[in-house]
Amino acid sequence: PVTIPILFPSHDKMGEALQGLLNHEPSQSKEKVRVFTKNYYALSQGENGYSGTSFIYGGGLEIDIKPTWTIGGQYNNVTLDLTGTDSTSKLMKGHYGVFNMFRGNKLSLLTNAGLAQNNYNVSRNVAGIFNNESQVSGQEWWVSNRLFLHTHKNMSAFVGHTVRNYTRNAFTESGSVQSARSVEGVNETYNVGEAGLRLETRFGGKKKNLFGVSVEGSYATDNAIEASATLDYKEVIIIQGVHQINDGVSNTAVSANLKFKF
Repeated sequence: PVTIPILFPSHDKMGEALQGLLNHEPSQSKEKVRVFTKNYYALSQGENGYSGTSFIYGGGLEIDIKPTWTIGGQYNNVTLDLTGTDSTSKLMKGHYGVFNMFRGNKLSLLTNAGLAQNNYNVSRNVAGIFNNESQVSGQEWWVSNRLFLHTHKNMSAFVGHTVRNYTRNAFTESGSVQSARSVEGVNETYNVGEAGLRLETRFGGKKKNLFGVSVEGSYATDNAIEASATLDYKEVIIIQGVHQINDGVSNTAVSANLKFKF
């Protein structure tokens, strides 16, 4: 076995940062059932000249058990195309998630659990002479909790914790025997904490609730920094921008989503 190519750390770091976009926070409304879409487009810049383009598309269901208690589930597809100086690759992820939120006047708790299947296709060359390819799969799961402290009607502070397990199978490259490599599998579990602040308000119309605007920033114990801004119309049309910096990788994502209420 040999050292994992730089390609996989770049994939993993980009994928880990995008993982936060798969977590879902349900909304509140007089309608007890809501169906939502999830669509993101992201540009990533990694180490050693690696860059990536990602698409997330899927959706899910929110159900109010009580006015202060919402549960739900979702499914999403993720594709990440990564290009470097000597390689190209694609990560395809199928994600299943469930979420639960308890709301209170002072405290609210949001929980997300996710399970994903990852499939990689990799093509690389050495000095433009030797060429190798590989296909490998892996899995990951995570449980994320975020506790909100509502310090003001327009401001909430939050702390969070995520435990994540990531596995990738061992593999041997095909192609030129002179440069083919055998790579060990990976099985890692780790914990990350976070803290952040959210500012939000609604305005427009007679009841001043047609439009909603929120901005949010957070810092995690793995030195990840994230900032986001969201604009919605009646919580039916939601537009969001997100920027993330994490261990040498930066992601910029934009989304436009719909929510249908029943």
